Amino acid sequence: MRGADGVKTAVLRKGLAKLTFIRAAAHAHVSLDLKIQAMKIIALFGRSFLRALGFLPFIGDPVKIINLNQKIKSFEKQGRFEEARTIRKDALVKISPTYHGPLLRSEGDDKLYQLKDYEGALEAFEKAILAMEKSPFLYGVTSPDSVYAGAAQAAVYLGLKEKAKKYYQSFKELFGSLKKNPKLQHSLEWHKETLKWLEYNINKIS
Repeated sequence: MRGADGVKTAVLRKGLAKLTFIRAAAHAHVSLDLKIQAMKIIALFGRSFLRALGFLPFIGDPVKIINLNQKIKSFEKQGRFEEARTIRKDALVKISPTYHGPLLRSEGDDKLYQLKDYEGALEAFEKAILAMEKSPFLYGVTSPDSVYAGAAQAAVYLGLKEKAKKYYQSFKELFGSLKKNPKLQHSLEWHKETLKWLEYNINKIS
């Protein structure tokens, strides 16, 4: 029987092995389905485990971003938007831009749905897209479906038809991959409604 230290070491090794797989899968750029598998694995991590990983220098910043992203979500669910904005603003200054994807997506959502700042929202979403390319490790945590959908909606409100069509297409392609998974069917209603809204409103832009 292993002692407590042995169990902790085994758990850490298992977690690091998963992280190594995620990095390899994301960097491979082989297929969107592979990245979606990485997203699912990330979702399996416990918060306590992620907080512990945040102290490791070689993966510290990405894990800090994941933890901060959870904290921001928690505040927003409670309607504490100003506190969430303060945390996000501080993190965007202190943490390397390479890992800003989840924070920029969060900022884009806030500006699009809460503040109705469509220009600011589009800018945030476009920066999030660039961040996803720089740090594939955080691809799933950045929620690419929300990023592309948000960018398309912001572009619609700004009357930017070509940009709206571009991000709509990226969102549609991602949705096409997600709907192949039977387990996700109950989670895709928002995607379907958003696609319909985008199709209708993009066609209205002159």
